[in-house]
Amino acid sequence: MDVRRLGPDDADTFRHVRLECLRLHPDAFGTVWEVERERPVADFRRILADHQFWGGYVEESLAGIVGFYVMPRAKERHRGVLYAMYVRASARGSGLSSLLMQAVIDHARPLVDLIWLKVAADNAPARALYDRFGFQVYGLETSSLRHAGRDIDQEYRVLMLR
Repeated sequence: MDVRRLGPDDADTFRHVRLECLRLHPDAFGTVWEVERERPVADFRRILADHQFWGGYVEESLAGIVGFYVMPRAKERHRGVLYAMYVRASARGSGLSSLLMQAVIDHARPLVDLIWLKVAADNAPARALYDRFGFQVYGLETSSLRHAGRDIDQEYRVLMLR
């Protein structure tokens, strides 16, 4: 297994994995598959040029992704945001999710004082991963998302780096 930063040249495979996670797990993400699938590969190239994403590879195949950014406003630049975490079913249980998490934390440590994320309250595997890395729940947003007529609550979590 290998984890590395993704760049614009990875747009085709990134798009494929991103669309897969949105299609298979619509309750876990705020973005909608039906909208994202219409976006051209050029949009995904721009995302990878402008945002920080890591990819986890198993036998040279992209098997997981995670995004991170530093809050842009001056009074919030001490905070980073982890988002769009996804590991394909074929790589679950392999330790790839932990490698992706560690890559983001290592990158974030010199940049920010804390990492913030949201996770669906009923997503037990993701919550267990975040627990292992020390993310603490500090709030619950009820009905944060709505998909197919079902409301989804999301936990707010934070990992203090300093």
